[in-house]
Amino acid sequence: MKEKEIEQNIKEIYKQIKVDEQQVIILKKKLKSGKAKTFKTTFQKYATAAVFFITFTFGSVAVAAVTQHWNDYMKNNYHVTEKDISKYQDQGLLTYPKGEKTTCTKNGVKVTVMQTVVDSYHAFVSLKITGYKLKKNESIPEFRVFDAVIDGKKLSGWSDFYDGTVTGENMQPVLPNGKSLSKNSAGLLIFPYTQNDGSLEYDMLFTSNGKKDYFINKTIDITLSDLGQYINTTDNHMKNVISATWKIKAPLAGNQSNYKFTSENNVLGKTGITINKIQLSPISVNLTLKSKKKLSQNMIPPFEGIKMKNGTIYLAGINCNTSNVTKAGDKTGSTWNLLANVEGIIDINEVEGLLFENPAPYVGITKDEEIEFDGNKHDYYEIKIKPE
Repeated sequence: MKEKEIEQNIKEIYKQIKVDEQQVIILKKKLKSGKAKTFKTTFQKYATAAVFFITFTFGSVAVAAVTQHWNDYMKNNYHVTEKDISKYQDQGLLTYPKGEKTTCTKNGVKVTVMQTVVDSYHAFVSLKITGYKLKKNESIPEFRVFDAVIDGKKLSGWSDFYDGTVTGENMQPVLPNGKSLSKNSAGLLIFPYTQNDGSLEYDMLFTSNGKKDYFINKTIDITLSDLGQYINTTDNHMKNVISATWKIKAPLAGNQSNYKFTSENNVLGKTGITINKIQLSPISVNLTLKSKKKLSQNMIPPFEGIKMKNGTIYLAGINCNTSNVTKAGDKTGSTWNLLANVEGIIDINEVEGLLFENPAPYVGITKDEEIEFDGNKHDYYEIKIKPE
């Protein structure tokens, strides 16, 4: 299924999300396994309604002066305790950028870089938007234009306004306290985009597409234009648009730590696919998969996340990519790289295993077959790992 077809299907599902969220989960799976690596905000407006990508938690007396700027998207979702925050700041992983060009005000709307989290392969950037008010509780904010570049090259990843939810049981959106979302008169879910202080939060996750240390100590140039809102789910055009262009810079620091792991049983069931390289960094997983036969992407059981020793599961985010690696003289298509972000900060000493989708249905399939995903099942296949 092509990205445009997925987008159109999600638009239709979004309109009936109160009864058909399961289809959105299936579409997420198809999108994750697709070839498209750059996701536009016009698509994210619909996908965010039931698809959630990454998570975080904040605190610590040591950073009390800046906790009001800590972004809610990560605070409400990532697996981080209060005592971890100062540690991640000391490591360079977490920063609160300052500087003249980290903020821009146009037509009464102010855009400010709040926070960055950067490792060897991914960069998370969060913005705070003040001076713009949603007309109705169910309104969906959106920028008409979004662009992010480093050294003149456009970045791959996703961007969207944070809708104030976390992922509950069965992949359903709920409030951070676990309560269900309110509904409007039409029975559609209301997502709390507006924060307590009246501001909005805009989040971005960028991938280096496998280039190690690509983001470390770089600066991202971000351009945003025309802030508006979709007041009703049937809207085809944004309303109450502030016509302006905001240009800001997000200076990055970053943590270059990478850790190699080994596994006694590195075979994905009876597929014949082995994991030949396992490398973890604070928010990323980098794997090399090999097979004696030629593979296509649909023949590889999808990577689902990381399991910690205490049973916590960090799910793979939207930036979960697999790509064929062709070495000189090798055209067999038997070696693949897998790069993913995960919904948590990886504590190397507490990692127990890698989680994949159950490989049984992938045994013996051809490049033309497609395995259907059942979003209600969490039939994980675990590869236990340990640091080298």
